[in-house]
Amino acid sequence: MSVIIGITHSYENNFIKLSLNYLKALSQFGVTSFIIPYSENIDDILKITDGIILSGGGDLSEYLLSEELNPKAEDICPQRDIFESELCKRAFEQDIPLLGICRGIQIMNVSLGGKINQHIEGHMAKYSRVSNKKNIITHNILIKKESPLYKMSKTETAEVNSIHHQCVSELSPDLTICAESRDSVIEAVYAEKKTFFLGVQWHPEKMSDDFSKNIFKEFTNVCENKK
Repeated sequence: MSVIIGITHSYENNFIKLSLNYLKALSQFGVTSFIIPYSENIDDILKITDGIILSGGGDLSEYLLSEELNPKAEDICPQRDIFESELCKRAFEQDIPLLGICRGIQIMNVSLGGKINQHIEGHMAKYSRVSNKKNIITHNILIKKESPLYKMSKTETAEVNSIHHQCVSELSPDLTICAESRDSVIEAVYAEKKTFFLGVQWHPEKMSDDFSKNIFKEFTNVCENKK
């Protein structure tokens, strides 16, 4: 039976929204993927799922942040926050492989007791060579050699398409830093005691390089081995 990966989504004008790049990135490894609807039946969803991807999207709401919302926050969806936070915590508890992308790394960190910086002044402009072109390399990252990300990159530096204005600030006690930008913004985290629990601040699903492919390859391999 094929590996089954569930992917979270965003809402736009009462329609489900998800980039096809996620499905394409997984399909090259023979994976069956589906969009996870917002539901109270999270345990039932996890029973039929070998792995979870927390996809990118809008900013986090004050519901999760427990602080006043920054005026520059955009595309807030409390319903999504509530669902993804609980999904993340249950996946963590049950050691279900999870990959968080962009917004996903922030959900992971906040759900497990960490905090985010709601706005990094000038960070997006500094690293955006081409506005809104998320398949364009924007800067490089420094990868910790002892982290699982090093196994996928085979190098201590890598180029990524990271464009964002929020980031992990206070790290969850359950997570460890994998990689940072040269100005010390956290770009990847993982849970050492879990089979696969990795969050990246960039969008590997939009890239075609070996490093990006290896992230999905390793993720799907772990999901298959846990079946």
